[in-house]
Amino acid sequence: MNLNFYLLTSLMVVFNFIQLRKVYKTKSSYFFISPVFLGTLVTFGLALGGVTNFILFKNGRYDIKELALPILFDNSWLIKTMFVICIASAATWFGYGLNAGNIIYKKFVSLNIYRKVYSSSINENRLILIAIIAYAVKFYLYSIGLWGRIVDDRYFEAGVGFKAGSQIRVLGELSYLSFFIISIFKFRHNNAKYNALFFISLAVELFFGFIYGARSTFITPFLIIFIAYYYVSKKINLSYLLVIFAAVLIAFTVVLDYKNYTLDKQFVKTESALDAISNFQNYSNRYAQSKNSYELSGTLERTFNSTTFVQEAAMSIRQVDDPHLGEFKDPGIALAMVRFPIDAFVPKFIQGQNEFPWGLWFKDEVLNYQVGLKYSIAMSPVGFLYMGGGLILVIIGFMIYGIVLKMTYNFLLVQNIFSLLTYMALLSVVYNLDSVVSGFLVMVTRYVIIFPLIFWVIFDPAAFRKLNN
Repeated sequence: MNLNFYLLTSLMVVFNFIQLRKVYKTKSSYFFISPVFLGTLVTFGLALGGVTNFILFKNGRYDIKELALPILFDNSWLIKTMFVICIASAATWFGYGLNAGNIIYKKFVSLNIYRKVYSSSINENRLILIAIIAYAVKFYLYSIGLWGRIVDDRYFEAGVGFKAGSQIRVLGELSYLSFFIISIFKFRHNNAKYNALFFISLAVELFFGFIYGARSTFITPFLIIFIAYYYVSKKINLSYLLVIFAAVLIAFTVVLDYKNYTLDKQFVKTESALDAISNFQNYSNRYAQSKNSYELSGTLERTFNSTTFVQEAAMSIRQVDDPHLGEFKDPGIALAMVRFPIDAFVPKFIQGQNEFPWGLWFKDEVLNYQVGLKYSIAMSPVGFLYMGGGLILVIIGFMIYGIVLKMTYNFLLVQNIFSLLTYMALLSVVYNLDSVVSGFLVMVTRYVIIFPLIFWVIFDPAAFRKLNN
């Protein structure tokens, strides 16, 4: 039985390698930062088991993750899951091979307003101003207890935590785009002004990435640097890859320990940044002594373990197909998939609705992990789609994913900074297909239709004058 699991995993890996090799042999520009390369590497190579199955599946079980997931099941569900993942992979490449992605891209950029957007340029003074505003917003959010893991529970009790924080946080996220543009200018011009801006921005990004308490926010700045350098030079710098590798290790050791600290009972969410860091140092020393958490082999295992969702996908498939579990009650997954255009243009708070807590629902209802924990658990895109409509919805969903990957690639090829910003926004959601695929479609729609206009107004002072011409 274990052999079947490995054979299906190997089939998926070989199939994706062959497809990527075909793309590479076409001498496509920017291959190593292309959406299909990164999406295949992360979504299928890590999240859906292409690499991680060989590392974590030992002696017929996931040695680490089984400690965290409360329901154990027969490995036949893992085998069925890998079969479904193989189908999902084939559907993705089928969608990528269609011309639909190119057609959608051409339809949008041919519209008069988008032609103006993608023929404009960035105002450098406006860029610096936006970066300052974005970092000021992050400082403000932290000062009032609405930043990252250090979120004051009093805001949640008042019902404003996520609502107020998420609305303001959008401005703070502009720092990523500003940092990306600054990195482009730094590698393109390499003068003292942009070097200074680059290192100042990097230091601030790492500070906020750390105190946010999430590993992804700490790693993101280094990925931005790699993409910016590769875009400008069309070369891979080995030193940047080593820096990213080091950042990943730090994220899954020091930053992970900080996350554990913020979940610890002794952590006071209202404490200042300096107090939090100082108290964390004491906590970290005790934690390292008891857990030996900085051992390299263990760190790599934890890293891969936190990036794979094969077991969660298997739980989801089992929930639908196992007759011993009773009738599965779909909370509205198929409906969420169908209504994504409405949600893209009319936010939930305007509709008078709250976002459905998919991760909490999955933890409580599917994993039956009702132990009072507030955090969510991702079900994987395969699990989400399968619970919404079986194998048919998995095929449809991943075929759409392939179409989006092809569409996103077109934005990378245009030598315009606003097109590149649209590509970066799309890349943030396509490189690793989110578990909630309906939310992924909402964000893609916004990034293609709404966000380019917002970027234009923000970074080009002449946008309104051009709009009237």
